[in-house]
Amino acid sequence: GLARALALTDQKLGQRSAVEMGVIRMLSEVFCRPPSDPPPPAQVVLLLGGSLRRELLCAAAAGRRCPRAALLLSSGCADAAELAAARASCAGAADVPVLVDCRAVDTVTNFTSVVKDLAAGG
Repeated sequence: GLARALALTDQKLGQRSAVEMGVIRMLSEVFCRPPSDPPPPAQVVLLLGGSLRRELLCAAAAGRRCPRAALLLSSGCADAAELAAARASCAGAADVPVLVDCRAVDTVTNFTSVVKDLAAGG
């Protein structure tokens, strides 16, 4: 399962930091629950950068599925105003923060550049 896959990854990539392990534990608590135990509502939706079209479509989808969650785009093509407009186009989407983080330089750092901020609750 998930623990075995993480162990194999750790053998190949070295040990994970305490922050990374904390994020993995938080994700596994949400995604590894029995179906009868619904996950808590999302607080933040993380979009990993790509094409402008994909980012805007994902922002709109986040507005439909997680209307009260903040939106964080890591290293994307869209700016915060474009994402907020796409998200707001969905009926029922709340007025929540839309943030763009441009520190990433590649696919891996799309996630790792924001992992400490997410773990710290920022």
